Amino acid sequence: MNNKSKLTLNPTDEIPPLLKLCYCLATYIESIIFSIQVKVEKALFKVVGMYCTTCKPIVERQLKDEKAVKNIDIDYMTDSVIVEFDPSIITKEEIKNRLEKSGYKFVRTAGKVGR
Repeated sequence: MNNKSKLTLNPTDEIPPLLKLCYCLATYIESIIFSIQVKVEKALFKVVGMYCTTCKPIVERQLKDEKAVKNIDIDYMTDSVIVEFDPSIITKEEIKNRLEKSGYKFVRTAGKVGR
């Protein structure tokens, strides 16, 4: 028989303040550790075929990824897409493929962009 005490809460139970504090601290510590471990890279992609502001949401839909892509900056006037991404989750080649999937011709990757 297991003598370990278990905390069980019913949906109507009040969450004990100490448990709330522990949960908040654990969530905070987890976010700090995650932000330290995540390496974000910024790259400039040149594409052809973006002519107006309507193109922006089309590209964003293809590139949007909650974990891999952190930020997307699209400038249809210069045919450029700057993507901040986690290279451990998504590669430049995958980003290029997503750009082409959105209907725009990929020209080249201009490489890393300074912070």
